[in-house]
Amino acid sequence: MYKQHRFWLVVLAVTCFLLAAAPLPSQAAKEQPAKVQQVITIIMGDPNFAVNGAYHDLEDGLLTRPVMEKDIFLSPLEDIIGTVGGTYSWSKATQKVTIELNGNTVELTVNQTKAKVNGKDTICDIAPQVKDGSLFLPARFVMEKLGFTVTWEPKRTRLVMEGSVPVKKDNAPLAKGGPVTIATMLNQPNEWYSSVEAQKVADNILGYQNPDGGWIKLQPDVNITQPVLGVGDLNAGKRKSTIDNDSTNMQIRLLGKLYTTTKAEKYLNGFNKGLDYLLNGQYDNGGWSQFFPEGAGYQRNITINDNAMANVLDLLRDVLNKDDGLAFVDALRINRCQTAYQKGIDMLLKTQIVVNGKKTAWCQQYDQNTLEPTTGRAYELPSLSSQESAKVVRFLMSLDNPNSEIIDAIQSAVSWLDSTKLSGIKVITQKDPTLEFGSDRIVVKDPKASPIWARFYDIETNKPLFSSRDSQKRTEFWQVSYERRNKYNWYVTEPLELLGKDYPVWQKKWALENVLK
Repeated sequence: MYKQHRFWLVVLAVTCFLLAAAPLPSQAAKEQPAKVQQVITIIMGDPNFAVNGAYHDLEDGLLTRPVMEKDIFLSPLEDIIGTVGGTYSWSKATQKVTIELNGNTVELTVNQTKAKVNGKDTICDIAPQVKDGSLFLPARFVMEKLGFTVTWEPKRTRLVMEGSVPVKKDNAPLAKGGPVTIATMLNQPNEWYSSVEAQKVADNILGYQNPDGGWIKLQPDVNITQPVLGVGDLNAGKRKSTIDNDSTNMQIRLLGKLYTTTKAEKYLNGFNKGLDYLLNGQYDNGGWSQFFPEGAGYQRNITINDNAMANVLDLLRDVLNKDDGLAFVDALRINRCQTAYQKGIDMLLKTQIVVNGKKTAWCQQYDQNTLEPTTGRAYELPSLSSQESAKVVRFLMSLDNPNSEIIDAIQSAVSWLDSTKLSGIKVITQKDPTLEFGSDRIVVKDPKASPIWARFYDIETNKPLFSSRDSQKRTEFWQVSYERRNKYNWYVTEPLELLGKDYPVWQKKWALENVLK
């Protein structure tokens, strides 16, 4: 009995020793950095890559596409590496690139198959190459050496790379949902803007304002009661300032509301810095680009898409009219706003596309130098855009006491929209579990369907225009690639309410003598 008792005492002592020596769960967790799973895809001939389903440019704004040589996939990788939290260092002087991720280091040199992986010499399948100023690397070789599993899918002609990477500042996912988001921060009750929570939100807004005065684009459901420390899967174009998706305009308005209610100088300073960013970013011809001052390629085009210009002009008008709590703006900035506002309206009138001597509609984007319609993203070709034109018309209709030029622009665009409506068809989503997204969009005949519009129309033929990420013109919806067919809205209804409700009201007020037939 004594021996058995002594045995259990020894067991208990050893157990206590082991428990004392083992780190606490929280300590062990601290020693192991948190990781996030990343699934990266690159499609042959496609100027984009995707991380966990979110698409980004391979090279910001440049429409650079991967290539295949000797059955080996070559692609720019800098933005991919940056998006998932790695570091990418390229020296034009030595023609050497160094990539670090997951504790691994890969070094390659242009036109040489000799490489280093974690300091050890090795041979890669094909030498890195520079094409038209872009560095193309053997994607499979690099990503496998960085710890990713790489698979080639011949049916989709794409490379799929899967792996876990440490969570860092630049790839940490942001909080989603919550009491106040990007989408709801300007729609709170009036009393909220005097609350402690509102000041916390405004402080977070100030916290991610860029040095140039602008803000990056965040998805609408980001919880803005939390600090914006990284961009994570949202990939804000290397944190470049933008007016896309109403970015920068929203933040300026929020800071204006907070300064009005609190009179805190920090909010005024942030507001002024943001307003100066917009004023300084206007082209001499009156337009604004989607990204500035650091935009590249198509990002430098004048952008009408997604109300980019109209949102800026709306803000400038509210400053001029002292609306929406913006009565505090100083005289010097008001004068600058007046000049910028008028130049912007003049640019919109100047860029209405004329075909065979007749004013029609607007393109989504224009060349910043020539003001000619131009390509935006790879599948957004120079065209007449029904959706964006309807938005321009709405903005022009919001102007008080329109002159004859504005009235003519509105009526010409409305006439074009009325002539291009499509009747007797509708777009439906057809379930198919064998497909990647579990369904497919198709166009079917329906005599009872409400009118719809193609998003784009060919400038020369005035017929619906479609495309895919290869930038090739297509005349039929079914010709669009499966991914673009299901992940982009090629048919829109934006003009329907404009023609049926809003335009008739405007017409009776400002142009009763010109009734739309």
